[in-house]
Amino acid sequence: MTPQPIKTALVALMTMLVLGCSNYDVSVNERTVYTTEPLFADFDIADPALNQCVSEAVERKKVTSASRLVELNCNARGIENLAGIGVFTGLEQLQLADNAISDISPLVPLSSLAWLVLDNNNIANPTPLYELLSLRKLSLRNNPGLNCPNLSALLRVDSAVLPTHCPQ
Repeated sequence: MTPQPIKTALVALMTMLVLGCSNYDVSVNERTVYTTEPLFADFDIADPALNQCVSEAVERKKVTSASRLVELNCNARGIENLAGIGVFTGLEQLQLADNAISDISPLVPLSSLAWLVLDNNNIANPTPLYELLSLRKLSLRNNPGLNCPNLSALLRVDSAVLPTHCPQ
């Protein structure tokens, strides 16, 4: 082989080695040349179903800080309590349909939340939604006990799907 193909092959081999060891520290001559960032684990979510969903998302998306989790789909998980979700301030899209959620006040710290799906839950009080100033799309379909929200108070929402008993 000529020197250039050997050099190219060596670079390719090193690249594959680093990518293949993305979950490990890489050392050369006892010197660390690459260290992986640990996954984010500093959250306290009481609801076991929500905790499981968040843990799976952190693992799957390799989330290293709370603000880096931007999308979360926890549909049909049996979630009842959202306490603790507020630490994920980078969330922009959140799907929580088909659960047993009644209190949505833990969503208030999610200032980046733009898309929220809460279909088929037990939500009655929509007022915490008024504090989500980035919210653009909202779905509350099939929440039969919902006190219909004042759509003018949802300042930037351009698409809202409400239960059938609410005026559209």
